[in-house]
Amino acid sequence: MPESLEGRVALVTGGGSGVGANIARGLADAGMDVWVTGRTAARIETVAAEIGGHAIAGDVSQQDDVARWFEQASPVDLLVNNAGVQGPTVTFDQEKPPSWWQVFEINVRGVFLCCRAVVPEMLARGGGRIVNVTSGAAYLPPGGFPSTA
Repeated sequence: MPESLEGRVALVTGGGSGVGANIARGLADAGMDVWVTGRTAARIETVAAEIGGHAIAGDVSQQDDVARWFEQASPVDLLVNNAGVQGPTVTFDQEKPPSWWQVFEINVRGVFLCCRAVVPEMLARGGGRIVNVTSGAAYLPPGGFPSTA
């Protein structure tokens, strides 16, 4: 028999649109108290209001923002690392280092910071769950699918 999610706390990064917003909706429908995070306050506030959850604006790549999220949402039973950006839209030789680094900071450092913030508390309480979301877009060439026309 599956464990009940009623009353448990979830934090969803990148929850203001797309997959993250739908994950937040599903978790709220399952009875979880959902904290929606993201950089665009208006988007996360809309989703949080729709589901009866909480909105916390900030940047997943910024340690202070992440620490604030987990201080406010604690104790978190489920972390959904969904925040991410698409990689380069130009060929490798045209990619600028600052643009490449931003992708790394959001997609990799952000996951690390969130896990680092929540794992000690989960271990102290004897459990919790972390779900890392990724996309098949990672396998696409720059600019998406090549044209067959």
